[in-house]
Amino acid sequence: MRNASLPDAMTAPAKFLDANGCATRYLCSTAHWRRQVDAGKAPAPRRFGRLVRWLESELDEWDAAGNPPVRSTKGGR
Repeated sequence: MRNASLPDAMTAPAKFLDANGCATRYLCSTAHWRRQVDAGKAPAPRRFGRLVRWLESELDEWDAAGNPPVRSTKGGR
């Protein structure tokens, strides 16, 4: 039985994507996705020991913002 006092966002389990899932979502290779993350152009992953995963809701927010760079790079190329 669900707790009626909690909103759905609090009771639904979080959904995570691995690098392959992110690459599929953004129609690029896994290596390209990892380069984007390393360069600060994509959201940083969450780490669970050796597992590296991206929270789907954070990717949705990033998409809604127009996929801006996550951090600015110094000296850029």
